[in-house]
Amino acid sequence: MMKMATDKNRIMISLDDKNLEKLENLVEDVRDRRGMRLTKSQVIELLLNTVDYFDDIMGAIYSKK
Repeated sequence: MMKMATDKNRIMISLDDKNLEKLENLVEDVRDRRGMRLTKSQVIELLLNTVDYFDDIMGAIYSKK
């Protein structure tokens, strides 16, 4: 299960363990492929800024089963 709460300064995401692991793997994959030295929160912020809807990110995570 996923829950998302927002305010004007940040987004808080609550994921179950399985989805959290998938998100962490996606973040690590992005960091490895790009050779970037970004923190996980910076990568997640980039992901959130490049999609129209948060569900687009979760759809990509689910498709990597």
